[in-house]
Amino acid sequence: MRRLTLARFARPVRGVAASALVGLVLLGCGSDRSAWQQTLAEPRVQGMVGLWAVELRLDRPGSDPMPQRAAGMISLTLNEEGNSAPGFGGPPMLFGTYDIAFRTFAPLGYEPLPNEGIPAVVGRVRGDSVDLRLAPGGKVTITMTGVLGTDSIAGRWATEYRRAGNEGTGQFVLRRR
Repeated sequence: MRRLTLARFARPVRGVAASALVGLVLLGCGSDRSAWQQTLAEPRVQGMVGLWAVELRLDRPGSDPMPQRAAGMISLTLNEEGNSAPGFGGPPMLFGTYDIAFRTFAPLGYEPLPNEGIPAVVGRVRGDSVDLRLAPGGKVTITMTGVLGTDSIAGRWATEYRRAGNEGTGQFVLRRR
C-alpha cells in the first residue's frame, strides 16, 4: 500500500498559490488599466489627438525688428499603454512629435532646442488646462501651459535647462489642423 505524505500535495498547492497570486496581480493591473482607459476616453483628452499648427512668440523688451516668433506643427496621439516620460510626474496622456522652426529665434541669441534625436512632445489635460512638454528627455525642454478653447489652445511657454543657458519665455497658440 502506498503511503500518502504531505510533501506530495505541497507542490501542486504551491503551484496553485503562485497562479492565484499572478491572477490577483493581473486583476489589480486590469483595474488600473481600466481607470487609465477611462481617463483617455474623456472628450477633452480625445479632442487633443491630431495635428496642430503652433506659433510661439518670444518675450522681448522694446521694439526689436528681428523675428520674434517660431512656427511649426505638433502631432499628438493617446498614450494607450500608460508609458512614462522623464520629468513629467506620472504618465502623460498624450505622446507626439513636433516640427517647429526655432532657428528664427537664433538671430536674437536664443535657440531653445538643439536638434537632438526625435523631436518628442508629451502632454496632459486637466479640465480646460493643457500642459505640453517639448523634448522631455533633453537637456533643454520647453513647457507649454495653456487653456483649451473650441479649436485652439493659448497660453505661456518657458524653457527649462538641466544646466545654465539662455532662458526664454513667451506666449503660444495652437490651432487645430
